[in-house]
Order: sequence, then structure tokens, then C-alpha cells
Amino acid sequence: MKRERLEFIIEGALSEEYLVRLTDLIDSLDKVKDALTQIDSSFTGSGKPSVYYRVVELSHSSPPRIVLDSVPIHENADYGNETFNEFVTTWGSLSAGRKPKRVDSQIIEKYKDIASIVNGNVKAIRFRLKRRKVRITHDTQSTIDQYITPDVSEHGDLKGEVLAINLHATPYFRIYPMLGATSVKCTFPDGLMQKVMKALGRNVRVSGELIYKGGETYASEMRVEDVSILKPDKSLPRLMDLRGIAPNATGGIVSEKFIRKLRDEEW
Repeated sequence: MKRERLEFIIEGALSEEYLVRLTDLIDSLDKVKDALTQIDSSFTGSGKPSVYYRVVELSHSSPPRIVLDSVPIHENADYGNETFNEFVTTWGSLSAGRKPKRVDSQIIEKYKDIASIVNGNVKAIRFRLKRRKVRITHDTQSTIDQYITPDVSEHGDLKGEVLAINLHATPYFRIYPMLGATSVKCTFPDGLMQKVMKALGRNVRVSGELIYKGGETYASEMRVEDVSILKPDKSLPRLMDLRGIAPNATGGIVSEKFIRKLRDEEW
């Protein structure tokens, strides 16, 4: 199978002499990666991507040009080409003012994040996949807003494993809950930085403001107020460890009679 490549161009504004600020470049790369990963994960159905991305071409001949390819993580799954095609197809619809065929609120939010890069410092962003070309401008943002349902929030907590931390711009980590959503993006204040770093790769309980997008059943984001690391299973007592822990629990009555007595009293 021939692997497709995604071309990514950032047009700097006149005020920046058509150059791109380093912060805008890093921010754009991070948001494009997030969008591609989210799309790929929607194809796998497991919440985990099937590919990672490499920079195969990089030039700074005004405007900066970056070319990406995808590489399978495992042999049994590869949605790299499908991800690139879905990414550019959706941008084609949005830039033309049309509703995309697939409107997943979490994924549409990723497109909005990318469109937000077009500000006073960045004039436009362009993507090209083979012969298909799309250009994202400031006007594209208003088109995306049409397909985003207002958020609903409530206070609550989640249990799960922390498997990813991003410290660029607004810091956040991703928790993979035991139940519900595949993953939840968790933003957190600087005061929790040490706790979050210790939580990487461990099961935790996080509490804060849960955010539900597009009327979805499960929260996709949380504004974290606290993080607690849970004890690993191996540190919890086993049944054998409980043997003899309360020798006088039945008051001297044989255990069978004690259980029968409890049952009779309940009824």
C-alpha cells in the first residue's frame, strides 16, 4: 500500500514580515497532531492510535512547509491513509461552509483549535494531500462554530490511568477512565504540576469540573482541582490476608449459625 503524505504550510502575517513565530509553529504542530490522533483513534475503536507521524520534509522558504507521513505502531492496524483523507476531506467541507459528513463533537473541537492559530501573527494555514488543497483563514472559525453544541458542565470525579502529559501552552494530561469515555483531556493549574508528574503511568482519582460537549453521554474534558494517586492492586489486602483479622467477630457463635442468625434477623 502506497503511503500518503500530508503537506502543512503556515503563512505568516505581514506584521511579522511573513515569518512565523516559534510559539505559533509549536502550537500548530501540537494541534495538528492532536487532531490526527483523535481521528485515527476513532477509526481503531480502541481509543488508541494505530500510527505515529514523522517529518519527512521541512523547509523555511517563506512560508514554512512541513510534510508528514504516518508509520504503523503495530502490524495488525494501520489507518494512516484513512486519517489523512478524513482530515483533509473535513477541512474541505468546513472551508467551503458545508457541514462535514462526520460531525463528532470532540473531533470538530480539534479543527477549531487548529483554526484558532490563524490570528494576528498567522495569516492562513494550508493543507495538501495529493491534488487536494485546503486553506484555513479567520473566516473558517465561524463556520466551525455552527457545528459545535454548547458545553454542559458539572462537578465530579474520575478514576483512570494517566498515560499522556502535554506541557505546551495550557498544560493538560489525558486520563483513560475505567468506565465511560475512552479518554478525557484534563487541564490543571500550575499548583498541581508535581502531583500530575508523579501520576504519569499510574491509576488516579481526579476531581473537578467535568465538561460534556455536544450533549454527549460522557465528559470529554475536565478542569482539574485535585489529583489523588490510587494504591496499586498488589498493595491491597488479599482474602488470605484477612484470615484471623477479627477472631471475635461472631461472639463465639459458630460461623454457620452466625450467618443464619443475621439472615433471620434481616427478614
